[in-house]
Amino acid sequence: MALIHQIVEPLIEHNVLRSETGRLLSAINFMRSEAISRNTTVSLCPSSYYYNADTTCSRSFSDGWIVFTNGDRDRNVDANSDTIVKAFAGLRAGYSLSNRAGTSVAFELISYFQD
Repeated sequence: MALIHQIVEPLIEHNVLRSETGRLLSAINFMRSEAISRNTTVSLCPSSYYYNADTTCSRSFSDGWIVFTNGDRDRNVDANSDTIVKAFAGLRAGYSLSNRAGTSVAFELISYFQD
């Protein structure tokens, strides 16, 4: 039984990692498509909006992330001019988004411009 666990556990970890990576990549592709179709800047940032409707960009993708129109290209969701297009649940427990070396947590705003 222990041998099966040693074989299966890395496979499950790999599949979870691929799934989480795919969710983020899907959001980035969605953001690009929205920027083109809406003819405006669209951004993605970590945010807990999915859970509590807080429109503030946070510092962890574990909180979730939002895709929003961002006409003034800042890090804020402006109530009068920006629209939250889609919200996503956070990364699974135990996962985080960091640079390749794992030395810095990623939290920067990602934007696509309409042009």
